[in-house]
Amino acid sequence: MNQEIKQKVLFLDRDGTICDDKGKFGTYNYMDYEKLIEEIEPISGAKESIKKIKKRGYKIIVISNQAGVAKGKIRESQVQKFNKRLNELLDFEIDGFYYCIHHDCGLEKNGKFFDKDKIIKELICDCDCRKPKIGMFLQAERDLKNGLIQVVDDELIKKDLVYKEDRNIKKEKIENFEIDKEKSFMVGDKIDDTVAGKKYGIKSILVKTGEGIEGVNFLKEVKNKNQYTDFIVENINDAIDLIIGE
Repeated sequence: MNQEIKQKVLFLDRDGTICDDKGKFGTYNYMDYEKLIEEIEPISGAKESIKKIKKRGYKIIVISNQAGVAKGKIRESQVQKFNKRLNELLDFEIDGFYYCIHHDCGLEKNGKFFDKDKIIKELICDCDCRKPKIGMFLQAERDLKNGLIQVVDDELIKKDLVYKEDRNIKKEKIENFEIDKEKSFMVGDKIDDTVAGKKYGIKSILVKTGEGIEGVNFLKEVKNKNQYTDFIVENINDAIDLIIGE
């Protein structure tokens, strides 16, 4: 029996980590989100840094919460369109995209309910995939062991779906492998990102872009910072330099 290939993986959050989170404070609708897609701006230097770590043998997989679908603010087709455009701007260096379209409770951070006329009720649930849970990591792990990876689904974009009920998102065939957890990392701008990575069993890096400063301030108030993240750096470029030892 052949021994399964071990592969280093860099898991990345999307908004605020790879690209500016321009929709962070907006009450955007479908049309506003189309404008956001047109205005995607990768973090300065991100493309070059991602190319650099790819040359070191890493696979790049985005792990992203996209609760805007559950909130009724955006369509899943637009999440896919955003991912497609982002990857174009990064010279298609991202290997796979996994995302969660659920929300756990239907409440904003300020305690107010989402607009009940817009929410997708069946997507408001305590799912297994929304970070800080690790369902997306486990799905990626299962796919990779089977020689598959989830990618941009052009058919879903074409159909302009609110969300795909069967959750059968496009996957491409690749060489099957096992994730080398000792050499893999999660990078994100939220504590939920870094905690999810640590729960999955890999090292986590918090960046100060996006909502990262909120995470840094939170960590100032806790005793055991290592349960939340392993490292804190300025941005994705510094995170990648840390990983590859530069």
